[in-house]
Amino acid sequence: MIARVMLWAWRKKPPSEWLFLVAVLLGSFLLFGLLGAVVGTDKLPKLKGQILLVNAGEMRYTPALTPKAVPRDAGVAQLVVAISNTGAPSIATDYTLTIKFASGVTKIGQSVAIPNEGLRMPHKAGQAGGVSETIYREDHLPRKTIQPIPKGGSVQGILLFAVEGATMQDLRSIGTSYHLEFKDLWGALYTVDVQNTGIADVLMDFPGLRDSNVQEEKDEDGAKQPPSPTPNKGASPH
Repeated sequence: MIARVMLWAWRKKPPSEWLFLVAVLLGSFLLFGLLGAVVGTDKLPKLKGQILLVNAGEMRYTPALTPKAVPRDAGVAQLVVAISNTGAPSIATDYTLTIKFASGVTKIGQSVAIPNEGLRMPHKAGQAGGVSETIYREDHLPRKTIQPIPKGGSVQGILLFAVEGATMQDLRSIGTSYHLEFKDLWGALYTVDVQNTGIADVLMDFPGLRDSNVQEEKDEDGAKQPPSPTPNKGASPH
């Protein structure tokens, strides 16, 4: 019909009926193709990331990739991240963190694994019975999102990154920005950014995360608490 109107507007003689039928057929294929493309969008994941909290501290670690490596000092960035999905079920993987400091220097964070027994993060280093948190392995975000996130679902978890050559003060400085990237099942890239406007030394309390508060080095039965990173220069890991 559109072709006939255009030809009439150009004052041309309308095409023969067979040509009109071919145009209708092609138009139908185009219409159904567009409808299929719109309906088929639900077959693809639609992930969205949100950084809910950034904590920063310092730790001493030994690079796992270098045999007999000397322990190194590094900053540590702890992120609480939520990943939601409004499309087809999908995993989220390949988390990478890029940190840009107010000076313009950019560093890539090295992902830190959480041991089976968890990782204790003291807020008041060097003080017996100081307030601490335990980060549990089941709250590690890559472990949670290795299972598909359903449509309409959301997952919250923790990411830890060692930042070599950075201090806690660097990571906490106003203007420091955090750029997180991750991928879905099909390899599509997602990004989320947050800029530091002030990091408070607070205990974590988020839905979907296990209660992390630990008040003493040992529990009531005298059981040993999970290991903690060695604080650098007496600084708190948060």
